[in-house]
Order: sequence, then structure tokens, then C-alpha cells
Amino acid sequence: MTFTVSDMTEDIKRGWVVDSGATSHMTGHLNNLTSVRTLPEPCVLTVASGDNLVVTAIAQAPLLLNGRNVCVLQDALFVERLARNLVSVAAASRRGMTVDFKGASCVIRPPSRITLSATTRCMW
Repeated sequence: MTFTVSDMTEDIKRGWVVDSGATSHMTGHLNNLTSVRTLPEPCVLTVASGDNLVVTAIAQAPLLLNGRNVCVLQDALFVERLARNLVSVAAASRRGMTVDFKGASCVIRPPSRITLSATTRCMW
């Protein structure tokens, strides 16, 4: 099951999918990133479909809701040709965040407050 984190836009470049199988936060769109650091050497990443994609940079990924910055994902990967933006449950957990799935919703939060809240949007 996947959940989307966005301001209800259909724009694939801006919307993010909460992915329990992703090892890192990832995007295929450089304009979603800030403080971009090019990797000394590109590395290959195998995605769920079995395709091998190239990671060329690591950066911060600010998440916006209604034009307001609600969270900055750290160490997000720029993955060439990646179709969807992925919020990694594992990466959030490594950063001390709590990820709770209940019914058709998902809440990601640091110890002190809610950071992200998402619901399913027929993304099977």
C-alpha cells in the first residue's frame, strides 16, 4: 500500500509517496531538492520493478503543503529517471521519527509534533 504526501496536486513532480520498501528518500526531479551535493561517483540503485537507475546526488527535500514548508527530508537521493518521489519509512525511522499506519492513513512525526499526515489515493 502506498500513501501520498502532497497538497492534493496531481503533479507527479511535486507529490510524494510514503514507501515502506524504500531504503532512502528519493526523487527524479532536481527542482524538488536544495543543498544538492553531487556524488564523487554515480552509483546504481535497483528499484522495486527490477530496473537499475543511477543516483548522482544527495540533498535536502523540502516538503510543502499549501505552499508552506512542513518538513525537510535529509539525505534525499537524486535518482535519474525515477518516476515518483518517495518518502522512505526506513529513512524517517533512522532519523528518530515515528511512522504510524492506521486504516487508510499514515502519520510521520518526530517526538514533539506531527510532521506529515497522508491518506490513500487509489495508488495500487
